[in-house]
Amino acid sequence: MRQTKCGVSWALAGLAVAVALPAFAGIRGPTVKVEALSIDGHEYGGRWEISYPTLRSPSGLYLAYDASGKSPKVTFRREKGPGTEWSYAELKHFKRYEGMGTEDYYYVSEEQTGYTMKIRAAEGPFKGWYLAREDDELILVKHPRDAATLRMLEKTVKIKSR
Repeated sequence: MRQTKCGVSWALAGLAVAVALPAFAGIRGPTVKVEALSIDGHEYGGRWEISYPTLRSPSGLYLAYDASGKSPKVTFRREKGPGTEWSYAELKHFKRYEGMGTEDYYYVSEEQTGYTMKIRAAEGPFKGWYLAREDDELILVKHPRDAATLRMLEKTVKIKSR
């Protein structure tokens, strides 16, 4: 009887590992829709879909790089595929408050929350290279000091107080 319990325990443990490992390996994270996206202060519009490992613009195009390694230019592509996967670096949460004056005898302020981060190519010859803005173009650069900072505004809330 004792061997059976031990055998069942090991079988259950093995089954748990067999089920859990593929589940963890496939985690990509939920899709987050942001109100606005800016890259080094240049606005790229709102309603981006950010879903590890892709960034999809309001027009439905994916932020993409040349996965063959021929050009460091970053463009937009209609379909997911090689060159549309990114890894995220230096991810930081922000919360910003700004006074907006008074309205109907209330003090009005605005609270903005979101994230800043840098992104890197996730595959191909440019794997690990960072997104940057240079002369109003998006490109890939090797060094993090040259990388652009992405600012994703997740939510804006108007607050009234007395």
